[in-house]
Amino acid sequence: MGIEIRTAIPSTGLIIFADGVQLRQVFLNLLLNALEVMPSGGWVQIAVSTQRRPDRKEAEFSEHDALRASLATAADLVRITVTDNGPGFPCDQIDRAFQPFHTTRETGTGLGLSICQRIIHDHDGTISLELPAEGGTRFVIELPRRLSPVTGERLMQTNFSTSNV
Repeated sequence: MGIEIRTAIPSTGLIIFADGVQLRQVFLNLLLNALEVMPSGGWVQIAVSTQRRPDRKEAEFSEHDALRASLATAADLVRITVTDNGPGFPCDQIDRAFQPFHTTRETGTGLGLSICQRIIHDHDGTISLELPAEGGTRFVIELPRRLSPVTGERLMQTNFSTSNV
């Protein structure tokens, strides 16, 4: 049996400025984890959406500051969820999920999720783990749509679209 990959990504795509190589590493780690816990098959869904930060306050901008005004009124977070219908992460270990060297598998190193967390935090984002009521595991990643300028050649534009999944 195989794993079905489902996507729920806006057809227009969403652009953030981030290190694409590092983000690919995050998604590779999450997808490999899902594949390893579902040897008999199942599905993984990747969904992308936008939302406002809950703590964001509306501000007034002069008409000469059109860029800041457009950024303030646009959704300022990209929310990416990776959900599987596997056995689910053990409830008693959720608090340690992102700790280095913590693993729930015999062959795991315990570094995958801690690396994911470091990469997402380095991009001013958050990653969390949820256990959906219907079973399985869901990772929720929230990244700012526009990151502060970063020096160095590794910064690149990442386009979340169905062709990149």
